Amino acid sequence: MLWSPADGVIRVTGDVLVPAGESLLVEAGTLVMLDAGARITVEGTLLAEGTEMEPIFLFAADSGDAATWAQIEIRGSGNASLVETLVSGGGDTPTLGHCCGPAIHVDGGTLTMTRSVLTNSIGKGLYASDAAVTLRDTQFAHLKMGAEFSSGVTRIADSHFFDFAGDDDSDGLYFRLGGDATVDTTVVAHGDDDGIDTLVSSPILRKVVVHDIADKCVSINGGNAEILDSLLVRCDIGVAIKDRVSEADTRPTIAGTTIAHNTTHGISIANVTASAVVRPDFDRIVVWGSPDSLTTEYSLDDITLDYSSLEHLVTTPGEGNISSDPEFISANSYEYRPNPDSATMRAGPSGEAIGWTGWWQPR
Repeated sequence: MLWSPADGVIRVTGDVLVPAGESLLVEAGTLVMLDAGARITVEGTLLAEGTEMEPIFLFAADSGDAATWAQIEIRGSGNASLVETLVSGGGDTPTLGHCCGPAIHVDGGTLTMTRSVLTNSIGKGLYASDAAVTLRDTQFAHLKMGAEFSSGVTRIADSHFFDFAGDDDSDGLYFRLGGDATVDTTVVAHGDDDGIDTLVSSPILRKVVVHDIADKCVSINGGNAEILDSLLVRCDIGVAIKDRVSEADTRPTIAGTTIAHNTTHGISIANVTASAVVRPDFDRIVVWGSPDSLTTEYSLDDITLDYSSLEHLVTTPGEGNISSDPEFISANSYEYRPNPDSATMRAGPSGEAIGWTGWWQPR
């Protein structure tokens, strides 16, 4: 099948199926209008490859406040590639996972989004289960929830997730029940629940900025998540850590990261199961500007803290810890790099800087 600008606006009034072994090619510059309830199911291959000058638009036929359609579903061995494509609306489907229905559902299939936008869904942007998902230079915005991943392989890089509004589970990213996930050089901001939430999963969050979140910047519920070279600011809690599996300890790692100006806690560790232990490893972190830098319901002896600066310093196993103001260049302008004269610029084990030293600014 071929959808082309030469055919005018493509109007989808019901269900479109791309069977296994077949393809749907959407050419650059194509406009696709979807009626209420419309659905695209991909068991074969969907290629929507726009360009910077000729993007592809998928949008609701009804322009009212509740304008929507059902979803794009990629299932089985189906695969989809969206390049320079804007997807607006969708999500008028039954709830999958937490919160609500997704505009895009990947059930065992493969999805790649590159330089694309997913926005204005009445539910979540994406739900993926046992799937392979790659998001590069892509934005998810103005949704009830960003994206939820259950198992599978997830690669997110150079992307933005922002503006999530809802009564519950309005997270930017949610990783649950295992899987292999990495998030690199990505911003998550302005949400009503958690920025990044994990449940018995171990994603690697690298060079991530999370800011202005109503609940936790990052929530770790079991598993062994890693937060590396990141900035977590202006949430209620910077990082909340809980054990969730009674038979297994929770062992997260936070390194080279700044956690600052969060309303109640920098890092909060809670005992949920009473039979497992949270044993975090904190290395070269800066926790500043919150009423509590680090609070735990376990023993401080279960925490390893090395070469870090906490405003409210606690005594834990480890070495090289200080309580020295990073003297952020301009926190009011989200410039959270430390002043070059700050002691944190030389507090590492080899005299290097600790905490987040900047890469690009939140927006």
